Amino acid sequence: NPNNGNFNISYRLSVTGYQLSGNPVLQIKDIKGRTVYSQPILSREEKFSASLNLNDGIYYYEIVSGSDVMANGKMVVVK
Repeated sequence: NPNNGNFNISYRLSVTGYQLSGNPVLQIKDIKGRTVYSQPILSREEKFSASLNLNDGIYYYEIVSGSDVMANGKMVVVK
């Protein structure tokens, strides 16, 4: 990070105390909080690779299960 729109995210959702309820998803949001990408999470251990056509800027990712944000972070896209 920074990246050019090609990135990998690996996650392991085996933390005790969190339940995968509802429809867990990986979301990528822009600086204004708008969701620019969303993908369902199908298993507790997964690797996500993407080449997204994002404009230069700061983006945030979240793994959301029900009303819980299980993980989040920031990435910078510079082309």
